[in-house]
Amino acid sequence: PIAHEYMHGGLGALEFEVSDDAAYQKLCYLRSLNIDLRCKGKAYPGPKVQSFIILRPNGTGDYANIETVNGATTHWEAVDEVNPDEHTTYVRAGSSTAAADVYALANPSIPTGTTINKVVVYFRTTCTGTAVANNARPLLRLSTDETLGSNVSDPASDIYTNHYEELARPGGGTWAAADIDSLQVGVSLTGGGGASYSYATQLYIIVYLDGIGTTTGEDINCI
Repeated sequence: PIAHEYMHGGLGALEFEVSDDAAYQKLCYLRSLNIDLRCKGKAYPGPKVQSFIILRPNGTGDYANIETVNGATTHWEAVDEVNPDEHTTYVRAGSSTAAADVYALANPSIPTGTTINKVVVYFRTTCTGTAVANNARPLLRLSTDETLGSNVSDPASDIYTNHYEELARPGGGTWAAADIDSLQVGVSLTGGGGASYSYATQLYIIVYLDGIGTTTGEDINCI
């Protein structure tokens, strides 16, 4: 993305000129870390510039089967932070049989009729001991339907890695605004048995909404 300096609240900041969907997604990730960004839409062929909403766990979901939670009273509070706190709060799995949690999300009250383009799950995981193949995967739950994401394999480095994946609507079909109000996000972890563990420290989703501007010079507030 092309960056321009501008003033915000008396402080210097950057304004980004977005010309493709991949670049916009990178900016969305930076914004999810509470980095102050303002995006400037620019006309280009292909996908429109999109607005987005970040939703983090804010309550207990339908189940919490990951065996260990550390540094928090509940499982969802171990993964809800804006800035990842690594081994301060986390959920951990040691069993070689996969176990999963799902968590409630804040209700964004998206207006009826709004086009939902996609939902992307962001999760931050690691493992310790002996490396465990396919140690983590994201999931979305809507009513009793679930969409499982792809497995990731973190190195046994005790260093957390960011992952993200777009997941389809649980149960199939097209996303509707009402779906987001009752959507739950989750993560499945698999340990290696013995002293090999898999951890998740942060989890959230980004909901991408209908395009909101592609004319050169039009300012777009990301969130």
